[in-house]
Amino acid sequence: MPKINFDPRAKFLVFIVACVFCMNVSEPLPAVAFGTFVWVLLVLSGKPRSGTIMYLTFMACTVWAFLIITFTSTVWTMPLMALFVYGRIYIPMIMSFVFVFQTTKISEFMAAFEKIHAPSAVIIPFAIFFRFMPTVQEEWKGISQAMAFRGIGLKFSSIFFHPIQTAEYILVPLLSSCVGVMDELVAASLARGLDSDKKRTCFLEVSMKLQDYFIMMIALGFLMLK
Repeated sequence: MPKINFDPRAKFLVFIVACVFCMNVSEPLPAVAFGTFVWVLLVLSGKPRSGTIMYLTFMACTVWAFLIITFTSTVWTMPLMALFVYGRIYIPMIMSFVFVFQTTKISEFMAAFEKIHAPSAVIIPFAIFFRFMPTVQEEWKGISQAMAFRGIGLKFSSIFFHPIQTAEYILVPLLSSCVGVMDELVAASLARGLDSDKKRTCFLEVSMKLQDYFIMMIALGFLMLK
């Protein structure tokens, strides 16, 4: 299937709608419809594997939450039901986040938002964030390998029996790496002149197409249903 490159402005609108819609909808059917919509966008954008995994997890949470509420709504099942309901609420938001930040290049994002005359105070933090996430993923891989080398793997038994110690082993090096990464990214962005008020040239032709207007209409339709 050929990959469809949606406009960053349309993607960002879908993400905003996902945050508003998922936090306010209570019925399972509208939630399933919206989750299916975001899953289709992920597949069309070249993320079929990760999109399908998140979508199946979302559907499992939705089904189990419905079954528990309908048939076994007791005090003992309330924590489990809350877990599944949280999954139903937040997984579509995570899917839309992936749709925006893992299928968009920094140059595309900056070109699109400069077209709508977005201020630098908005563009620069997002541009840094686009570079921040992949770098943190690489840092996390290195931390995981170092933990495994020392026999401190991220296992269920470690999380269950030693939660504070395991969190310390993960968070301390990760947060230290994040601070260093942010400083480096800010310095690199300033060196490239992202804070300059001069008009930038761009080789990319960013424009809204029919497909972008179509998904924006669908997203706004979900917002009206809410």
